Amino acid sequence: MNNTMKTVTLLKHTLPLNDLAIGQAIDIAKSFPESRNEARIGALIGHVTGDSTLARSLTVNERYYFLLRHQAAIQNPYTASTFDIDDYVRQSVQSDVPEKAAITDAAYVGHLYGAHVQVLEQKCENAADWLNGQMICQLYGDISSILGGDDDIHWDKIPATASEEEINKAIEERLPMLNKLSANNQYNDLALAFMDTYSQLDHFVTLGLGTDGLLVHGADDTQGGAGIKPRRFLCLSAIGGIAGKIIATFDQ
Repeated sequence: MNNTMKTVTLLKHTLPLNDLAIGQAIDIAKSFPESRNEARIGALIGHVTGDSTLARSLTVNERYYFLLRHQAAIQNPYTASTFDIDDYVRQSVQSDVPEKAAITDAAYVGHLYGAHVQVLEQKCENAADWLNGQMICQLYGDISSILGGDDDIHWDKIPATASEEEINKAIEERLPMLNKLSANNQYNDLALAFMDTYSQLDHFVTLGLGTDGLLVHGADDTQGGAGIKPRRFLCLSAIGGIAGKIIATFDQ
């Protein structure tokens, strides 16, 4: 099979689906443990495209869509973990995907970008951390217009161009506010409003949260599709045979 001609079209980019060279796969495995899946996906995109910064500017939906398309394109008898890509990919029209979705007239949800998740995976230890981290990275505008009350809470947008230091600083500044919200009232109001609105930004794949990070849901239903359980797709899991065994030694 000649994979060099295969491509995938994202929102604004068309990327090649070339197979990784063994040296590139080893470089990813050596640089980041399996628990740093987002960093590995970023490195994969960097190796395949030759652009080490592109992955930070892609939405997480784009990144996982690329990962699924890449793994599907390189499946062969050596592949350790196979799947039917149609179980997970949803039909999307690029021009219909909005840049943001409004919760109120003054508060918005933006996309979750590679720059965000490559920081979050270093800080998050459970699904609660991931949800809080997503809200911090994606919510912006007049947050008090969602919560009500007398406090004036305004969050600036954290763009995909933000540095790791800037994203960390925003998390440290905003997390104490979230932790002070009443569990059965304000926090529920904010989280439900966020999740309902975030779904309006879905494209290519539907993502959810697990203890270890992002999961890909089945294409037919945001709760997992027709009997398809949400799955955590790992960056190098499609590499099998002797190469796969070599890659696995870096996580032992």
